Amino acid sequence: RFVYDLATGDTTEVEASREKWQDWISVWEDYLTWSGAEGDLVPPYHLVLYDMRTETAELLLEGDHAVGIAPIQAGIVAYSTSKYSGTYARAPSDIELYDVASGISRRVTAHTGMLRAARIVRPYLLMTYDLGSALRDDLYVANLEMLGVLDSSGRLIPGEGVILQP
Repeated sequence: RFVYDLATGDTTEVEASREKWQDWISVWEDYLTWSGAEGDLVPPYHLVLYDMRTETAELLLEGDHAVGIAPIQAGIVAYSTSKYSGTYARAPSDIELYDVASGISRRVTAHTGMLRAARIVRPYLLMTYDLGSALRDDLYVANLEMLGVLDSSGRLIPGEGVILQP
């Protein structure tokens, strides 16, 4: 619930994080993402994008059952979601991206399955394929520019899901 600035030594409370539990925090430049729940990290979950410069929070997901880590890099947030599957479980799920600059989101999986967003480093999206054990996942990498999901400047292109789940 606090941000410590290594350059200045200042500690700032993130007021927007007070109401709910937080887990899986990611940072990129002046932005934080976190997922969490109403209490004790039991679903349903929410996903928040927080701008440290303006101290504003944007709720990207609410009442979701699949969101976990939501990495952010180069202004793109990657996350898993249950909103397309309609299930009340962590899996199966879909992967969605959110573009901070444009405010648009896009489902990138073509159908619901066991792939989950793990990391994003433009133009690559690292995904895990859930094999049912906490210590056993297969890894998949997608080039989002080659798939027509990101343009050459790294911005999200509206469209349908293109990644086929194994």
